[in-house]
Amino acid sequence: MFWPVLKNFMEHWKAMKEKKSSPVGIPPKLSKELAVHKWVEQFSQDLEEVYGARDAPLTYLTRTNVATPVNIAAAPRAVDQPYAEIYTSIQEEMKFCLSHTHNLMRADNATLFHRIDTAVAGHDVSATIAPYRKTQDGRGAWLSIKDQHAGRHIYDKIVKDATYVLTVRKWTGAASITMAQHLGAH
Repeated sequence: MFWPVLKNFMEHWKAMKEKKSSPVGIPPKLSKELAVHKWVEQFSQDLEEVYGARDAPLTYLTRTNVATPVNIAAAPRAVDQPYAEIYTSIQEEMKFCLSHTHNLMRADNATLFHRIDTAVAGHDVSATIAPYRKTQDGRGAWLSIKDQHAGRHIYDKIVKDATYVLTVRKWTGAASITMAQHLGAH
């Protein structure tokens, strides 16, 4: 290790510790007016700011692939930086490289579950996470919500509906849809 690398690591680590000690706030609430796939994006951004017991953003729990990159130790480091070239920060490297077998992962997983439970309380989606309530499995709840309410089939339906509006629907002026509503759909 060289001094510039250690110095940059200490700066990054100090910033992460300050972020962890700052108040977190409440997660974005899922409501009837907000589509689930849009809430998933907002919640993912919110998780970037929430640090768990491992001093890492909780987004490491929401990645699709549980396995950590095999050759991360051999990956070249960015110039004078404590993280690999393929990442832009220590937080991003932690997001993709922290293992899901560490003992403190359970505490982070429970924190993730509580944030999800708070965010979806009172919405139809809350029934989706009910099987994970006893085990406090935040990762399972997150993947279940994404698969059932914001998965590829939902995006395909949105694209299909939008394509229909753009290519088939015509405004004749005879229906109850105004010109402004028709143009708004486009």
